[in-house]
Amino acid sequence: GDCSGTFNYTLTYDGGSSTITPVAGHYIGNPEPVITYTVDGGSSSDWTGTIAGLLKGEHTIAITATSIAGTDVCSFKVTVVDDEKPTFTRPADKTIYTNATCGYDASVAITGDVTNEADNCATSLQATFADVTVDGTCQGSKVITRTWSLNDGNGNAAADQVQTITVLDNTVPTFTAPDDITVYKDENC
Repeated sequence: GDCSGTFNYTLTYDGGSSTITPVAGHYIGNPEPVITYTVDGGSSSDWTGTIAGLLKGEHTIAITATSIAGTDVCSFKVTVVDDEKPTFTRPADKTIYTNATCGYDASVAITGDVTNEADNCATSLQATFADVTVDGTCQGSKVITRTWSLNDGNGNAAADQVQTITVLDNTVPTFTAPDDITVYKDENC
């Protein structure tokens, strides 16, 4: 049908699907026409004022208006895009200690994992990290700069966040003293 004119819609996104709502005063006619619609060629639905459940991607909307003057169909495309960055909270900076053999465990189980991973579309978020390790100021110490990243799979990335992990040696050194010995003088004292 004739799709000329201005169509004003409000698009809201609720974390997985979109809702299209026409701006008030969109339809004209007396009596007002009966409106039905289809999405992507699916089943016809009565117009209740919104089109809900549109997932990310391109959709073809066909709206049919039927009145005493006849029937008209207008089709248009709606593209739902995800351009919202995910969010997360990095773990707190942490100090860990070496063991008796100067080894250490800087795994996420010990140093902490990110929390509050959230996105408006993606539900299976998993932050990743990359470590850069340098020697610390004291012998045996290390400083690990752990950079956390989160991508929602739709090309949107949260700003990287840095956690600092300090590795210290707090093991007291041990030694064995030699046995006592007796030293004798020679004839020259």
